[in-house]
This record gives sequence, structure tokens and C-alpha cells, in this order.
Amino acid sequence: MYRAMFLMVLGLLLFLFGFVALVMLLIGARISFLAFIDAGGPTLGLVIRLLMIFGGLFLVYIYRNKFE
Repeated sequence: MYRAMFLMVLGLLLFLFGFVALVMLLIGARISFLAFIDAGGPTLGLVIRLLMIFGGLFLVYIYRNKFE
């Protein structure tokens, strides 16, 4: 039970931080504690942000369908 709730919270946080980081990238700003994402270059940074978004959605999807 707690493990499933942890996965859902983790998924929501991944989605939220990935989405906010992507929006801020589009307007030219950065979140300071996520600045390391761009260390590999702008393309890798974009891919990591998208993986955060889709990974978060995947975790929430698993939680909603498996543990109901």
C-alpha cells in the first residue's frame, strides 16, 4: 500500500518538475537545482525533461490501474 502511494507521489513529482523545467526552458529560464540536466548539451537536456514527464505519467498510470 505505502509502496504504491510512494510510486504515485514520485510519478507526480517527476511529471511536475519535468513539465515546469520544460516550460521554463521554452521561456529561457532554469530551475537552479535542475541545472545539471543541461550539462550534456541542450538536446540531451530536452530528452531528459521529456523522459521525466513521460516517466512520471507512466508511474501514475501504473498506480491507477494496478492498485484500484
